[in-house]
Amino acid sequence: MKYITQILVVAALGIAGCNSTEQAETLPTTASSSSGTSTPSEGSGPSEGSGGLAISSENAMIGFKGSKPDGSSHSGGFKDFSGTVALDEATGAVSSIRVTIQTDSLFSDADRLTSHLKNVDFFNVNEFPTAEFTTTSITAADGQPGQFTVKGQLTLLGKTADVELPATISTDAGNVTLESQFNLDRTKFGMNYGTEKNEINADVEMTIAIGRTE
Repeated sequence: MKYITQILVVAALGIAGCNSTEQAETLPTTASSSSGTSTPSEGSGPSEGSGGLAISSENAMIGFKGSKPDGSSHSGGFKDFSGTVALDEATGAVSSIRVTIQTDSLFSDADRLTSHLKNVDFFNVNEFPTAEFTTTSITAADGQPGQFTVKGQLTLLGKTADVELPATISTDAGNVTLESQFNLDRTKFGMNYGTEKNEINADVEMTIAIGRTE
């Protein structure tokens, strides 16, 4: 079985707070996904016997891009994470998504910036070694086949906040694909560096893609 899975998180996490001319670490291109007509059911975790997709750094990627109001930006990602996309045993629809990120695996396009992102101004990886996302519901959009609203809880820096994102999801022929773009306010988690004087954007623009082929 061949897996092609990518998760891109395009995030204004304040990484523009450091300037550097270091060589960038290239992020993989987002995998394409097809829309589907499956209707994911609500649920916070996989049920016993349900199928799904295990997410790891071997078949997925999580990347981010942070920016300033002047339009400048930096990019990076995480090298160590794990999770699951669970399928409802009866319907074959996506029932839940869980992801745990090891924050110390963070990298960026500049070594000095990577160190800054790991310290107390941003991810504070020594005190908070993981970030976690768990869905609370996945609901089909009326009159829009393959379109869903995904709601969940993200825990970062020891704070948990509700998040909501639109997503294109398909489970055709047992192949799971998901794509989403949405904004996230990092200050919900106390990550305020650079926002006090409007030096770094608070909103996180995220792009997520998960795909599987057999």
